[in-house]
Amino acid sequence: MAQLLSYALTTLADVKETLGITGTSQDNLLTRKINQATEIIIGYCNRRFDEQTNVVEYYDGRIEQQLLLRNRPITTTTTFKLEARDTSLNDNDFTTVPTDEYFIDREAGVIDGVASFVGSWDRWKVTYSYGYATIPSDVAEACVSIAGYLYNYDPANVAGIQSKEEGTRKLTFASKGSSSSSDDIISQLGLKTVLDRYTEIVISGQR
Repeated sequence: MAQLLSYALTTLADVKETLGITGTSQDNLLTRKINQATEIIIGYCNRRFDEQTNVVEYYDGRIEQQLLLRNRPITTTTTFKLEARDTSLNDNDFTTVPTDEYFIDREAGVIDGVASFVGSWDRWKVTYSYGYATIPSDVAEACVSIAGYLYNYDPANVAGIQSKEEGTRKLTFASKGSSSSSDDIISQLGLKTVLDRYTEIVISGQR
């Protein structure tokens, strides 16, 4: 029996309600499709959405007044802590930076310093929590849509169905024997606008 991922972006109950499914005969398949849909969204957005606490990350000094953190939004679950390495050596010797020397944009995941973040590799140490205690409703609904699509029209199993109209929306499916990429599925379902808001852009040199 498939187990729902601990970081799944929707619930079995919501997918079953959307698809009009009662009973439990399809629960295993639906769970697998929810997990697949979750991974598609995570891969597309280049991020996890569930809350992570007390994460420790290291950043290089870049002679800029901002540190762009790898994850967002920054939550208040635990105390945010910024530290600076006291030596150019790879020693675990850090001093806490006073909170009046920087500002936190929690939604953007950006730290604005009063002075520039200079220094060598891994000069800056950040301890923080990020993510969502409750998955945003638009992301959850996107996961429902993708899971439903995969349940009804898995690209690997489409036979003779080229397109289907759902209200004012027309979906075009890959022919049997071919496969649709995750981006194709998201585009077909009209979810790009929703998910692009949450997509993380990987900056060259960010580790």
